[in-house]
Amino acid sequence: MSTLAANECRRQLRYNYLDAERIEKVKGLAEALNRFSSTEAELARVKKDYASRMDTIQAEIDLLNGCVLSGYELREYLCFWEYDQPRAGRKTLRKREGGEIVGEEDMTERDRQMIIDIIDNQAATAGTKTVLAITDAQTLPVDPIDVTLDDEQRSSFEFTDDECDTFASWFRDMFVGISGALLADADREENLSAFFRNETEKDVERFGRWLHEEPRPEIPGAAWLAGAVEAHLKGIEIQRQATKTREAAEKKAAKKGRKAGASGTVEVPADEGSRDDAGADSKNNL
Repeated sequence: MSTLAANECRRQLRYNYLDAERIEKVKGLAEALNRFSSTEAELARVKKDYASRMDTIQAEIDLLNGCVLSGYELREYLCFWEYDQPRAGRKTLRKREGGEIVGEEDMTERDRQMIIDIIDNQAATAGTKTVLAITDAQTLPVDPIDVTLDDEQRSSFEFTDDECDTFASWFRDMFVGISGALLADADREENLSAFFRNETEKDVERFGRWLHEEPRPEIPGAAWLAGAVEAHLKGIEIQRQATKTREAAEKKAAKKGRKAGASGTVEVPADEGSRDDAGADSKNNL
């Protein structure tokens, strides 16, 4: 129920602020603007945070979707290269775990040079030998082939009697001097070097096999000499492989050079106006 008199009413009329009131309004306005600005900044941070969360979730969705559609994912494995596999000039990439082949590429010049360096290093160290220790108290039989070999063993032996005599002589001369005394280390090394220089690769190889037959490994010096022969033969094979690799690399480089030269050749058409039989019209127009 209205409390106004019969002749009273309410109207929105202009009110002019006093200076003090206007100052208070200004302060209130500034505070409200500050609250709005901070609230807006907070909203932006929240939106950014949620947008980042949504991006992370979307990335997970995309990854899982790709796995479901493709049926696989990429994982990091330790792998290694096999060079000149499955043929010369190619290299095969294998997983270290299980040896599964995962790729095959052409070898680069850097690959070939690396292989040559490795082979050279192996060749330089292949001749390293264990120092032989034989005392004067130990004796070497004149004919090692005769030690504990019965007739049945001789019948299955792959070497002839002449070869056995020759190899036994080589064996003894490697360690024993003319006087019958054991040679010093330096003299044995010199005899071994001279042996490798003077005998063929085939004879050295058969001598090494002969040294591995029983009972020679039990004879002082036999195991050492067999190891030296094996190292020598390995060194020859390494050098041969190094030469083969170099020749292949040089041949390929030369072939590339010839192709480059051929592709740079330009055929120049003959100048018809310079021929003796050039048309009269062309001559008269000069």
